[in-house]
Amino acid sequence: FCTYFIVRKCMMGQEERKDAVRCMIELVSFLSAKGYLTDDEYAKQIISSIRPGLTFEPDTIQQKLCELWAKDYWRTLKEEKESSKKVKTDNPDIPCVGKTLDAEMPWTVEKITSEGWLLSNYDPDTVELKLPDDVRKLGVENMEMSCMKLVHIGGGIWEPSGAYGNEEMVCANVYPPPF
Repeated sequence: FCTYFIVRKCMMGQEERKDAVRCMIELVSFLSAKGYLTDDEYAKQIISSIRPGLTFEPDTIQQKLCELWAKDYWRTLKEEKESSKKVKTDNPDIPCVGKTLDAEMPWTVEKITSEGWLLSNYDPDTVELKLPDDVRKLGVENMEMSCMKLVHIGGGIWEPSGAYGNEEMVCANVYPPPF
């Protein structure tokens, strides 16, 4: 309940989410102190799995991705990459321009790279989403983003956009890593 339902299904802002995490930590500590939760190691494990919710900022991540999309960040990045090399950057080893990876399953950040996030879903493909440092640093490995499709726009650049006719809303939800 605390590690899945509260963080994934309850509609709340970042501050309310942090309050809920603090409350869950206090509840586990109280139950442990009163003897209702008899395994101290288990209590510590629960608290350590909940604690990242105090600093995780899903609303900020979602907002930053939408701002980048609105400013044509990925298309500008592609143009800069192509103009700096003075050659076309697409090659046969990179999926064709226009290839779209679906939004049916959430995208998971497998790894934070020096240039962005390595994303995967249940599709066999993994994609590196290029990001500016300030947004890249907000990412957390194993966080998930729902309702986001990725379109290869050329130059090895993938552009995220919202699904279901709502392109400017790059992703519907950003979830913390599963606990």
